[in-house]
Amino acid sequence: MSLKETLLARIAGREMMCGVIGLGYVGLPLAVEKAKAGFRTIGFDVQPKKVELVNSGVNYIGDVCGEELSGLVRDRMLAATNDFDFIREADFIAICVPTPLDSHQQPDLGCVRDSVAQIAPRLRRGHVDVCVTVARTDASDRQVQVDEALAAAYRDAAERLAGVLGSAQRLELAQLMAMEGVVTVTESDMDEEAVGTACRRAMDEAIHQLCAMREREGESLRADLSAHLDAAAALRGKILLRAPGVVEDYRARLQQRLAQLGADGVEPQRVAQEVAIMADRCAIDEELSRLESHIGQLR
Repeated sequence: MSLKETLLARIAGREMMCGVIGLGYVGLPLAVEKAKAGFRTIGFDVQPKKVELVNSGVNYIGDVCGEELSGLVRDRMLAATNDFDFIREADFIAICVPTPLDSHQQPDLGCVRDSVAQIAPRLRRGHVDVCVTVARTDASDRQVQVDEALAAAYRDAAERLAGVLGSAQRLELAQLMAMEGVVTVTESDMDEEAVGTACRRAMDEAIHQLCAMREREGESLRADLSAHLDAAAALRGKILLRAPGVVEDYRARLQQRLAQLGADGVEPQRVAQEVAIMADRCAIDEELSRLESHIGQLR
């Protein structure tokens, strides 16, 4: 059975245990959905309060049904922890940590890197590790609000201070807008259903590509191993052809050596005994049969 077939069989049999790192507005709904789908799920969060709430069956995310959450916890399909060692038990790991945009409107992956650093030492062969990054890229989702009353109060205070100090300097508009609380930027609520659909689609594609990569890797290893087996089989064939003549070659060299030493009078029985001892020492029939068996099994 291929890696893909094994993975799909374990998924179909609900044998995989899922781990979700980060129990926020993406992580908790994902953990709930995995548990609802029949996978035993463990959620991780660094905030003890969230862990306590989940394990108590108390919901704190608007897009999660409180009754479903409490039922999953009660049925032991969903639990939460703040101990990273839970990763050793998980087969599937989704990283759902915050990735806020920096000043260049690029996701800050600091929390992702921290999570990966904790995961890496605990991974084992067969893990499926998924990193989910959700970031707003459309400025239309943001609204700029100006507190005009507060701005006027800042301006009036600045003018009064200028009068007291006898200064002709006036507060510039840019300076005024930079004052705390004058300008605030709010974001509209994220479409959680659309985010979940996109995450599932991306996850399916990632698993497909992972399986395809592993199959290509396996085929490459198979070809390499097959080449080594062919070479071993060829060498075994040469040895098999050469083996029967080893004893006779030894007999001829022994007799030639005895003749050179002027020991022609050595009894043939004594020579035959030496040849028999040599034949016993160089007998490799069993080894050749075992090698043939190993090569056949590996193919």
